[in-house]
Amino acid sequence: MPMEKQKIDYEFRNQLFDLHITPHLGYVYKICISHARAPDHIPELNNEVLTALLKGIMTYDPSLPALPWILTVAKRHIRKIYSKKVF
Repeated sequence: MPMEKQKIDYEFRNQLFDLHITPHLGYVYKICISHARAPDHIPELNNEVLTALLKGIMTYDPSLPALPWILTVAKRHIRKIYSKKVF
């Protein structure tokens, strides 16, 4: 039974991501461009930020605009990446 609950949670999380994040993929990419320390970091940052948004989508309040939440999550995650990784 726990596997079933987990699968449902993943499906719901994916639906939320598709509804609230997917329409703004270009915005996410622009955030990564503007915060990357080098152009070759952009693709990896984009992937990392999208993963963070997927993992954190359950914290998003749909009654609020998505873009400020996306920006906050993205900037925090990029700072975290740069504080831990050396590109």
